[in-house]
Amino acid sequence: MEISIHEQLKKLRRERGNTQDELAAHLGVSVQAVSKWERREGCPDIALLPGIAAFYDVTVDQLLGVDEQRKQEKIRNYQETGRLLFNQGKNAALVAFWRKAQREFPNETEVMYQRMYALMAEDEKRHAEEILSYARRLLKKASYSDLRNGAIQCAVYSCQAMGKIEEAKEYAKMAADYHTCQNEMTKFLLEGEEAVAYCQRNLESLFELAAGNVSVMLGKGLYNDNEQIKACMFVLQLYALLFQDGNYGFYHTRVAMWSLRLAKLYAKAQDEEQTLRLLADAAENTIVYDTMEADRNPVRKYTAFMVDHLTYSSSEWVKDYTENESMRLLNGMDNGCFDFVRETEVFQKIKTKLEEVAREED
Repeated sequence: MEISIHEQLKKLRRERGNTQDELAAHLGVSVQAVSKWERREGCPDIALLPGIAAFYDVTVDQLLGVDEQRKQEKIRNYQETGRLLFNQGKNAALVAFWRKAQREFPNETEVMYQRMYALMAEDEKRHAEEILSYARRLLKKASYSDLRNGAIQCAVYSCQAMGKIEEAKEYAKMAADYHTCQNEMTKFLLEGEEAVAYCQRNLESLFELAAGNVSVMLGKGLYNDNEQIKACMFVLQLYALLFQDGNYGFYHTRVAMWSLRLAKLYAKAQDEEQTLRLLADAAENTIVYDTMEADRNPVRKYTAFMVDHLTYSSSEWVKDYTENESMRLLNGMDNGCFDFVRETEVFQKIKTKLEEVAREED
């Protein structure tokens, strides 16, 4: 355990508003000695620790930073348990878990951040006001960029859920645009294999962002069915372009989702061949994904050329629902639009394959 007395001495002096001379006089040492302690050029003799602690009205453990380290270790344990609950889609349990953590650590930014995202996962509309309150607190307190960015994101979404669009836009302006984000700037600072892997991770993210933009376009634009079919095909072609060998890794679930979406459009047009082909594609990708998730293999590699420096781990995948992807696809296939192919041999075979894998977490 690292003893951080140097930082503690500076922190306590600034909080109390005293000088190095005052502490030196209290201890009967030179001011140069106190100055060296704060500069990490030496440590106070162990016999002086009770006197320093008494001067600042803290315990020796607090002076040595032991209490802070114990607290951070407990927060790390909370994070690990919270990650497992999030991974399993147990959102009600996740909210209750972080509520308990916040009662213990009411002002810790990391705990606020996790509670905010737990509420987002459970029901971002119902919890919009509470989510926004955490986002505002984090934007005032947090200096770490990931916490601030997460707070901005949650503030935007919660304001949108409450119909506060102009306020949402103001929060959105706080975020960096694509060209000035850390991903775009950092890639120039790396070399060799590290640079290649970083750029490939950026490409992976950009393809995912492209798919997300298409989804929003379809949700907000006035597109007819043929145009929606073209848009869905575009997204599937994007994923096929990046993962040319069919090893989609995590993105098997994305391919399955877009295949189901496209199958519904073809079903609306009563195109039996395309509908069944896309349902079969969705099922194949879903089963591959669920098999990997159940295996819990810690690390796998992407193998397509443009992502061959990247790895992925099923233990890191998270979701906001308890059923696996095969169960979700089966539920999606209950849609009435598929009634015209429901009794076909192909549809029944797809359903049987999915039922062998489908499950819901306890």
